[in-house]
Amino acid sequence: MQGLRRACSARDERGAYSVLFALLTVVMFGISALAVDLGNAFSRKSDVQGQADFAALAGGHELKSSNPSAISPDVLAAVAKSLNFNQPVNGTCTSCVTTSQLVNGDLADGEVQIITGKGLRVTAPASTVDYGFAGAIGQAEEKDVQASATVQIFSPGNGSMPMYAAAGCDYGQQILTDPSTGHVSSTHDNLAFGADDSAAELWSITSPSPAAIPLSTGPGPMLRVTGEKFAIDAQGQRPAYHVSKIGFFLNDGTTHHVVNVTAPTPPAVWDPYFAEIPAIPAAVASVEDVWWVRVYLVEDGAAPPPGEWSSEGDARPLRVGAAQLECDAGSSDGNFGTLRLPRADVPSGSNLSMNIADGFDDPLSLVVHEGADSTGHCTPGLPAPPLDPAVESEEPDRLRAGTNCVGTDPGLSANDAASGLIEGVGSTPGRLDAPAVCGPKIANPLHRGPSTINGDTLECFLTSGTVTAITSPTYNGGAVLTQEIFDSPRFFWVPVLTADATRGASERYSIIDFRPAFLSDLHVQGNDIDQVKVIFFNWHALPGSTDGDVSPYLGVGKPILRLID
Repeated sequence: MQGLRRACSARDERGAYSVLFALLTVVMFGISALAVDLGNAFSRKSDVQGQADFAALAGGHELKSSNPSAISPDVLAAVAKSLNFNQPVNGTCTSCVTTSQLVNGDLADGEVQIITGKGLRVTAPASTVDYGFAGAIGQAEEKDVQASATVQIFSPGNGSMPMYAAAGCDYGQQILTDPSTGHVSSTHDNLAFGADDSAAELWSITSPSPAAIPLSTGPGPMLRVTGEKFAIDAQGQRPAYHVSKIGFFLNDGTTHHVVNVTAPTPPAVWDPYFAEIPAIPAAVASVEDVWWVRVYLVEDGAAPPPGEWSSEGDARPLRVGAAQLECDAGSSDGNFGTLRLPRADVPSGSNLSMNIADGFDDPLSLVVHEGADSTGHCTPGLPAPPLDPAVESEEPDRLRAGTNCVGTDPGLSANDAASGLIEGVGSTPGRLDAPAVCGPKIANPLHRGPSTINGDTLECFLTSGTVTAITSPTYNGGAVLTQEIFDSPRFFWVPVLTADATRGASERYSIIDFRPAFLSDLHVQGNDIDQVKVIFFNWHALPGSTDGDVSPYLGVGKPILRLID
């Protein structure tokens, strides 16, 4: 009987195992089903993330600013095209995204957003994953997966220096001097009709921009000159005047060519701020040199109408071919100056030296003023949107990203140059108190502060060509500098302002361009730096990528795209 009971007990245990196995089989089947379906979901999520990444990069290529205020049609078109081309379901556009869907506020069908301080965010449309097994165990039969990516554009290098170049003296080697009474003093003191000095005042050449054209055998492009008092209405006994001609002068005392103005046509338009001609004459475009542009102001109603050229000192340069504009560099003449930009971490008296040593105080950054008017002057908040208004970093908003309107000081004080470049400010070392990147360490010429400083040379970064070639405003020979130049403390970007910016420190000026620059030499008088020599060159010579430092995009040159989220 005992043996029989043992046999029955064994049969009962085998039955229990069978039931347990059946139950575990269902559980294992469910787990396997979930594993397969979740694996599909994770795979689809990866595909959608890639779709969002590619679309963000495509849109980023169309950005003009690190902190855009609006989404341009070009950005939307690029994002939509990329999203549709990279749909995760066999690469087939089963449900094409439209540009209007990308700004309708519904994330489900895809969206493009501007994230303040971060750039452009792209959310890919929801992609449905059909579950094959989960439904069999009572779970959802499908799941929507989405992904987003944020891209921002940068300029290579560690940003700008608190200096500016004056339009017309913004290529080749220029010199910043102390005492700080500098001004642009270009070598054009021997023009024909040099004694003329009409009321007309020239500001700039706005077309072509920059004021340089390639050498040719035929006529050049149209030319527009902006300025003040180009037309004067009659008041009482004073006769009326208008600009009737634009002249091109060489600095040889005689050579000049004259073209009649075609717009505006007086007296329909009074007090215009421009005069233009349909083409630069072939006699100018075929001579590789620096031509000086002046306007001719005539009296209306007189026969023949008496007139006078604008002053010799007010002439504006037009470079033809590889001609180089030489700017005077006397002991009291500086060809560019410094920017008045605030900080929050040092006393105001140390703002300039600290900006030289350590770059700008975050979040302050500079950018080209796309809404700048032809005068080169700016008023914070103007013009009104949708045009790009002027942004200034002053009280009460001292540190503003996208600053495009700045105050200036001519020249550079010796104390600020010494502290910012070599000695340092507090615990912050001077800009050149750094290891060599491509060149030797050299002795400190000040004999105070560090014993040696960075001695990089621009030639060391060249892979082909010459420094002279890349300092031409018309250079377009491609990248000939190595990526390592962005790591050198001697490389930086310099804002370009109108030549008028050097006439006083009370005005505000729009940043109209940026120029890559390389600090080539320092001149020491006694035990102070009295001259800083800088080579301005064409951004086309820079490489289009870097693994090193970047800064908010300046609005000029090849942008560096990076996914930041």
